[in-house]
Amino acid sequence: MEFLKKLAGVIGFLLFLAPCVIAGIYAGKLNTSGTLAGWAVGLGVALMEGCVLGYLGSAKTRNNTLIAAGVMILGLLPSAYFIGWQLLSLGPYKAHMAEYVATASTGTPDQYPSAINMPVKGKLMPVDMKRKDIDPVFFDLSSELRPKNPEEIGAVAAMWWSERLIGHYGGRGGAYRSECTVMVWDRSSHELLAEKSFTGGEPPSTSRNGASQTGSKPYEEIKNYLNNLPHR
Repeated sequence: MEFLKKLAGVIGFLLFLAPCVIAGIYAGKLNTSGTLAGWAVGLGVALMEGCVLGYLGSAKTRNNTLIAAGVMILGLLPSAYFIGWQLLSLGPYKAHMAEYVATASTGTPDQYPSAINMPVKGKLMPVDMKRKDIDPVFFDLSSELRPKNPEEIGAVAAMWWSERLIGHYGGRGGAYRSECTVMVWDRSSHELLAEKSFTGGEPPSTSRNGASQTGSKPYEEIKNYLNNLPHR
């Protein structure tokens, strides 16, 4: 019986934890500040779950409905900011993804013409070529480059992400360094306007249980590069 109680407790904890982890991972993929977004959303979901369980299991909590509602709203805020706002903002561009990907696929880092180093005309759309989706750096673009609607987009930045193996943890998991080649293509002429490669941070020096680890992505450098591109 004691074993069954412990097993039920473990299962209950995993069921409680699963939504936090899933929501956190999803938020991390939508934001360049992946760790911050993931933890904020995960903790927010945990707060909402705890509030619901407390409300259902405690008569005292049910007598403080306003406090419970306030806690729920507080827990919802990270998800609204790191997930809801992003999805709402990106909605108008989703119907044009095939066109953006086609433009971004004009060339690859292994085979492409020399950049003509011409100014970007109009606004910029960054595309993650691995996921075939809008890259989170979209939200870090300056007001001069971030589009307000699909009609403003004059160039597409192809983001070719990769992970380079630079070591191992005790012969088990790999230590990876994040790399990205950015290729900015003119939407009309499909000419390569600019191109540059970036290297992220070093992976952690140690890893628990030898699990694979990857260093931080070079988003700060990419953001500065894109925002400083000549444009008109």
